[in-house]
Amino acid sequence: MMSRTPQASVILTSHARPHYVGEAVRSILRQSCTAWELIIVDNGEHAAVRRVLQPFVARDQRVRLLYGRYANVSEAANAGLRVARAPWVTFQDDDDVSHRHRLKACLRLVEARPDVSGVLPQVEVFYDRTARALQRRRFVSHLKQGLLRRADLIAAGGFRSFFPLTEDTDLLLRLQERGCGFYELTKVLYYYRHYDGAQHLSHRLDRARYHLAVHISAWHRAAKRADPIDQKGASLDSVLAKLAEMPIEERMDLMDRSLFSTYAEQLELCWQSGDDARRDQIFADLETAMRQSGFSAAEIRRRMRGWRASVGAWAGGIHDFARALAAVRSAGAARRTEPGVGAFRNVEEIFQRARQLSAPQRDGLVRRFLLKACKARAVQCLLDRNSALLRRVRADTRLMLQQCGYGAWEVRRHLLQFTLSVHMRHLRQRLSLWRS
Repeated sequence: MMSRTPQASVILTSHARPHYVGEAVRSILRQSCTAWELIIVDNGEHAAVRRVLQPFVARDQRVRLLYGRYANVSEAANAGLRVARAPWVTFQDDDDVSHRHRLKACLRLVEARPDVSGVLPQVEVFYDRTARALQRRRFVSHLKQGLLRRADLIAAGGFRSFFPLTEDTDLLLRLQERGCGFYELTKVLYYYRHYDGAQHLSHRLDRARYHLAVHISAWHRAAKRADPIDQKGASLDSVLAKLAEMPIEERMDLMDRSLFSTYAEQLELCWQSGDDARRDQIFADLETAMRQSGFSAAEIRRRMRGWRASVGAWAGGIHDFARALAAVRSAGAARRTEPGVGAFRNVEEIFQRARQLSAPQRDGLVRRFLLKACKARAVQCLLDRNSALLRRVRADTRLMLQQCGYGAWEVRRHLLQFTLSVHMRHLRQRLSLWRS
């Protein structure tokens, strides 16, 4: 017998990961809010997954198991969406983990903000221990990790089965076109498992190309043209061919907002670790994607030069810096743009916005975000005795100060203070370690 109507439906799509799915389910069972239902959507092809899931279904009537044949994750998510009973829904992958207050905190916010269509919490990325040492990063949630109004998702048509990847970005853009706004929550409520091995790298280029297709589709809708994805027999190649119909300036802007943004965080990790070989492989993938999308050799060279020049800037606190700039620009407003760095089209626009601020505002943000992040990295370089990466940190610090509009004398002054502060912090940490 089913319980009363839940406040939130959690749709967990299973991807044949029996080693992780139990941990994912338990993170929902431990929620501090109890008025939920968990819908596990599985294609039923993997006996090992069934053996893990069936005991949960037997013990808790709030857990439902939905078997079917689904071509990709979009179809599986839509299947769960159709049978969900709650007015608010969220999604979870079978290898991720939810914070125990995830549902409670999001439900409290949507009750206080009836004007929004959902809440996007912070997500913390951690790397699978089997692939590399555990590392963590934070970013604002993608759409699927947020708590969303089910009626808005249904009205927008749900996820489109054309997309086996980046399906949440496509739905987010279509929701925004309908006037839906989302509240950004500063708490970390979702933990996203990331893979660094061959399994993850093998579909990286496909993800970038599908992300590009998402924005091509959105551009055609905004221009009141037929959406290429809705055309009969549409394929990824046929959608990417529609780039030729766009003006060159918009095509280049699209490269920044789709291809480069897809790779930006991986490039940041390469910069942090000094993994130049992997960084070069990512740039090779970007070049391949542009070539497959019909760009000329001259266009590819020009765009690649710009991307290579901006990689270090992404690694020096640029994410938090961009978020702070966006907050200055639209304080208190429920933004209808992509959160964080997505509020700007590219790195150049971020620094252009910084140059428009008053001197006190700019100095405050530069000290709190850019210099603070660079100092932390420089101190770690000293502790690790990594002089090569320390030189890279210093060079990127100089570049960002120049991009923010500081003159040569101001840049030298900031770099001198930066160097003194880094060495003092390093000395204090060494003394602390020695005393302990």
